[in-house]
Amino acid sequence: MNPKYWIYHPDIYPETKDDRNPDDIEIPEGCIFHYYGVGMIGYVPGKRMSVHIHILPKYRKDAKQIALDSLSKIDGEVETIIPVCFKHIKIFALRCGFKVEKIIKNDYLRNGRWYDSTLMVR
Repeated sequence: MNPKYWIYHPDIYPETKDDRNPDDIEIPEGCIFHYYGVGMIGYVPGKRMSVHIHILPKYRKDAKQIALDSLSKIDGEVETIIPVCFKHIKIFALRCGFKVEKIIKNDYLRNGRWYDSTLMVR
């Protein structure tokens, strides 16, 4: 399956799109994708893996178990960056064992407004 199917899914992309996002995101080499039929969890390689979770809204009640299953397959630290305007996503990350590492100032642009983001690590 193509990860862009989930990245650009009409039930997911509009609620996460940064004003600076290109219409065609480049997928870095070395990414790992876990597909679950109701969404995708992608890992971007780096100093530590960066996780991106895309689950269809009507299946989000099962998202924690899906995320924990996927995270259990990754060795080492995993990070995620969550804009502060998405409080529900930060709560979800905390429930999945992520801890706040730092705040990144003016990191996310949405509807013309800049938001800080929270770097979280598990």
